[in-house]
Amino acid sequence: MFSLRPLADDDLGMVLEWRNHPNVREHMYTSHVISEEEHRAYFARVKNDPSKEYLICVDEGGVPVGVVNFVDMNEANGTAFWGFYSGDQSRRGVGLQMGYLALKHVFGNLGIRKLNAEVLGTNVVGLRFQQGLGFKVEGVFKHHHLTNSGYVDVYRLGMFGDDWFNKWQTLTEERLRKAVGGNR
Repeated sequence: MFSLRPLADDDLGMVLEWRNHPNVREHMYTSHVISEEEHRAYFARVKNDPSKEYLICVDEGGVPVGVVNFVDMNEANGTAFWGFYSGDQSRRGVGLQMGYLALKHVFGNLGIRKLNAEVLGTNVVGLRFQQGLGFKVEGVFKHHHLTNSGYVDVYRLGMFGDDWFNKWQTLTEERLRKAVGGNR
């Protein structure tokens, strides 16, 4: 089973490489190639911000396979936003395992009651993936974000912790492993 650990300074080069991959950049609000200086400055700013948490997802052998972030965590409202991307796009099931662990962490360990996400309308796979995890579309910001190909819609999704626990509480690690076809 995969696990999550805090992002460390030593991870920044690897995460920058993942973040600058064309398949990741095309689905982000910030889609330009990020410089190392820009990347390190960003993480220096958010490193000690209590409203943000960045985690590395590692496989059974401790090999990093992706990054998960929770931002705009609001303790009073019990809300946050999340995002993630895989550094290993060749392995089947990495996203599902990352998503499961991230949601288990945010609802179980962080005590968030509602998690939000935003997905660019051009990211059909990402939208379906979020919905498969249990997120519901709560609204669409029409022609909201400017990309290289013009303005695109942005889907706003949300999931409540109670709904996640009801859907996933019976999912054991073994069933998750089988659902993603083992660890290839």
